[in-house]
Amino acid sequence: MKRRFKGCEGKWVGALILLFLSSVPAQNPQSPEAKLPVRAAEKPKVEVSPYPYASAGKALVTSSTDRIVFSSDILLRNWAGKNPVGWYVDTTFFIAVLPPVPHWGALIQLSPLRGPDGEIPPNRLRVSSPADGEKQKPLDKPRKILINNPEFLGKEIPVRLAATPAWDDPPGKYSGSLIIQPYPRDRSLPYVSRGDDEAVDYEQEISIQIEIPQLITIIVENTEVNFQVNFVPGEYSASKNVVFRVQTNASEWHIDCNATPLVHTDKTHQIPPTRLLWQRVDRFGNVLDEGNLGDNPTVLVGQGAAQDMEVILRLRLQTNSSDIAGHYKGTLSLTGLAGP
Repeated sequence: MKRRFKGCEGKWVGALILLFLSSVPAQNPQSPEAKLPVRAAEKPKVEVSPYPYASAGKALVTSSTDRIVFSSDILLRNWAGKNPVGWYVDTTFFIAVLPPVPHWGALIQLSPLRGPDGEIPPNRLRVSSPADGEKQKPLDKPRKILINNPEFLGKEIPVRLAATPAWDDPPGKYSGSLIIQPYPRDRSLPYVSRGDDEAVDYEQEISIQIEIPQLITIIVENTEVNFQVNFVPGEYSASKNVVFRVQTNASEWHIDCNATPLVHTDKTHQIPPTRLLWQRVDRFGNVLDEGNLGDNPTVLVGQGAAQDMEVILRLRLQTNSSDIAGHYKGTLSLTGLAGP
C-alpha cells in the first residue's frame, strides 16, 4: 500500500469532535481469521475518527482510529497558563497485533509535521504505553512500543499520544501521519485484502493534525500600584515596580497598559492617570522606554516568539498643590495584542 502524507494549512481555533467507536470482541489471535480487538479512546480530549477497517480480520496490526486532531480549542483549554514552555494535550488510542511468534512487537514512527510556515520538530509528539513502562518517548525516530511481552499477546494495547507544541512553533495547522507496523518488519509477508478493490499490507496509518493557536499571555503577580505622598508637590515613585512576563508565538505583537485613577485612602480625593508616568527599565534600572499612562499607551512592542520574557515598569506620580498628603492606590491592566 502506498502511503500519502498530506499537508494542511490554516490558522486559529478549530472544532473539537469526540470519538465514538464500538468494541469488537477478541478471538483466538492464532487463528488466521481472528479479528483484532479495538475499542474507543480513553478520555478523548481530541478529535479522533474511527478507523474504517478497524475490525478487519487479517491484518497483522490494526488501530482504533485513523485520524487524530489536536485542535486549537483543546490546546487552549488544556494550557490554562500552567505551562511556561508551551502546551501539553494527550489522548489514548488502541492498537492490536497478530504476532508472528516467537518474535513480535509493534513499531511507531512519525512523518514530518508540515504547516504553512514549514515543519515543527517531530519531538513535539510523544508516545507511551503500559507495554513499555509508560515512559514517554519523543517521535524524533521510530519507537518500539511493544516487544515480545506475553502479557499483551494478541490483546488491545493502549497507546497514549501527547502533543507538546512550544512557543517558538509558529501558529497554524500542521499535518503528518503516524505509521504503526509490526516489529520486526517482514517484507516477505503477503498483502491482504480488505475490500473488493483495495489491498493493503500490514501497516496502519493514522492522520495527525495539530492546530497551534496564535496566543499572547501576560503573567503578572500584582497589578495594584501604591504611592505615599507628602504635602510637598513633586514626583513620587511607586512603592514597588510592576513586573510581568510575556509568552507568545505571534510574529508581531504589542502590550498596551491602562491605569485607573489613583484614589486617596479616605476616598475624598483622587489623581487622574494623566499624571502617572511609566518607564520600562531593564533589570539594572536602565530606561528603555517611557511615557504617560493617561492615553492607554503601548509599553512594549515585540517581534517573533517570546518565552517567559520579563518586563519591568517603574511608575512615578506627579502631584501639585491641590493634592492632599497621604496614601494613594490604583490599578493597572495589561493587554496583549497580535499585529504591529
